[in-house]
Amino acid sequence: MDKFNKLAFWRRKKVGAFIPLLLIVLFLTTSCSRIKWAYRFSDWFIQMRLESYFDLNSEQIPEVEKNIQKYKKWHQKEMLPKYVTFLEEVRKDLKASTITPKIVQAKRLEMEKLGFMTARPWVDSSVKIYLSLNSSQIKKFEEKIKEDHEERLEKLKESSSEELSLKRAKKMLDFMDITIKEKQEKIFKEHFKKHSFPFKESYARRKVWNEKIISCIKENKNKEKKSFCVKDHFLNWDKRRTPESKAYRVHIDNLIARVLNSLDKEQKVSISAKVAQWIEDFRELAKEAFEESQ
Repeated sequence: MDKFNKLAFWRRKKVGAFIPLLLIVLFLTTSCSRIKWAYRFSDWFIQMRLESYFDLNSEQIPEVEKNIQKYKKWHQKEMLPKYVTFLEEVRKDLKASTITPKIVQAKRLEMEKLGFMTARPWVDSSVKIYLSLNSSQIKKFEEKIKEDHEERLEKLKESSSEELSLKRAKKMLDFMDITIKEKQEKIFKEHFKKHSFPFKESYARRKVWNEKIISCIKENKNKEKKSFCVKDHFLNWDKRRTPESKAYRVHIDNLIARVLNSLDKEQKVSISAKVAQWIEDFRELAKEAFEESQ
């Protein structure tokens, strides 16, 4: 990324042409860990995501790139070892004869804590981006948020909450490269008939929160107040959750426990091996960051 004009790249917006190239590289490097591969390109993905919401100018792009690189180095050195510790505990839990909802809940809460620790430094540094937005950039941001909201509502019209919940679960399993069998799919379907994700309530709450952040950025001239709005928007997760989504989290703990307890020996060995590979990958990446800092 340092060997060509990145500013020209982002101005031309050749992201569409770049995606097929990424896919080719991915298939050519299947012998390598996908986690390590994705991590090495993570700065690209973060910047592409930002570019989809803002038209960054020539002054903002270098600042964004600097922030991303600084954050990535911090994350690689400080957070990956914590992920390793967490995954080692998960692997031990997977060896238990029975996994209770209480065990799942403890791991979920621990994972959320890691998520907050991961997000905090990035949100702190990204505040500068929001403070530097001009009126046209804020307008694009507002339009993009509205577009995302309308897309979510369209999906609700096309499928039931039960179907969307199942799709979301399968997408997460695919992302983690975990294969389930017919008996696990049956458990998922039975569960989501009774306890599907509260999409309507969640989307309504998200719409309100997005309107708040837009209003704050557009109308507030005080940098400190604007900074507080941005941090509150991205870090106050519990306040953003609806009562329905909070109840859903408890049901999900029960679902995950049921699914894990239904795994056969072959599936348990496969999942344990994947977790072990993630541990190795994160450990190697953290080691690289530590050695570079010496």
